[in-house]
Amino acid sequence: MKRTFLKTRSTPASALGICGLALFSLTVITLFIMALLAGRGHYHRLLLAKPVRSYAPALINLDAIEQFCEDEFLLTYEQRDLSSASTVYQQCQVTLVGTNSLYPALLGYQVLSGAFFTKAAWNAKSRHAVLNETAAFTLFGSNKIVGKTIKLDKEIWLVSGVLYDDDDENNVIYIPSINNAQSAHASAIIALLAPEQGISETYAKNALKVLGVQDATYIFVNMENMANLYWEWLFAALKLTLCVLFGLFTSVMLRYIKAAVLVFMDTLKQQYLKDSLVMSWKELLRIIALVIFLLAGIVFCLTLVLQVLTGFLYWHSLPWNNEDFRSAILKADPSLLYEL
Repeated sequence: MKRTFLKTRSTPASALGICGLALFSLTVITLFIMALLAGRGHYHRLLLAKPVRSYAPALINLDAIEQFCEDEFLLTYEQRDLSSASTVYQQCQVTLVGTNSLYPALLGYQVLSGAFFTKAAWNAKSRHAVLNETAAFTLFGSNKIVGKTIKLDKEIWLVSGVLYDDDDENNVIYIPSINNAQSAHASAIIALLAPEQGISETYAKNALKVLGVQDATYIFVNMENMANLYWEWLFAALKLTLCVLFGLFTSVMLRYIKAAVLVFMDTLKQQYLKDSLVMSWKELLRIIALVIFLLAGIVFCLTLVLQVLTGFLYWHSLPWNNEDFRSAILKADPSLLYEL
């Protein structure tokens, strides 16, 4: 009867442990998948400056951006718009992205065939279009299409290249922004940081004030740090779990040490100290080693907890009140921040 009672009492604890382990495993797997989806390699050393939605979007002159690239450091941007594209083979809706010649280099996108339009083509307002791979296969059924032409809003454009931009769902066409008749300005801009050359995040923020990019009307997001955020959360969860496991191990070892010390004390009461040490020296050394191990483990766990708390302070400073930022985090897609 007693055995049945003990078994009944242990069942809720076991079920709770299994549920906790399952929840932790699900959290780790989810964070791991989101970290892979975030694609941190495409955001290496990138700083995004985007207007706060509560303010009217600040407009930055495109020529001013190009001059800034020559005088200070590299910038790029996106002007997104919906358009229609057609060829002799097919017609479809596309996302038209106006940008400058630095776009694929800064974002780390690979040109599959041909080339991205050059600075000279941008200056000359050449009608050179670069299709992402999805648009290339939609419109032509191939990515070997350099030299072919497409019609965008009744204008003929020359295909200069095909770009792989990680977008397998949307048809995207990149064109020189200088050809955008609707706007000669950009809102959100992306800067390339180079700390070894003195271009730190702080320096970039101060330099961008020349273009009217101010803290009061813009949010700044370090894209690399944002893409790494999921890895940081994953490692934080593992560190805290390690601390919890060590805490459980410590509680068991403390009971063992307490019992061993009591046995040694009983032996000491019955025999002289010298005889007790001779008989129990191995057990005594084991106790001392365990105490040293536990103390070292406690210091190690405190270090891990301090690292997690430091990370929490940084996470707390991120612009969580910004709707676009929250959406990009939840969808594990930092590129959503580019869109206005």
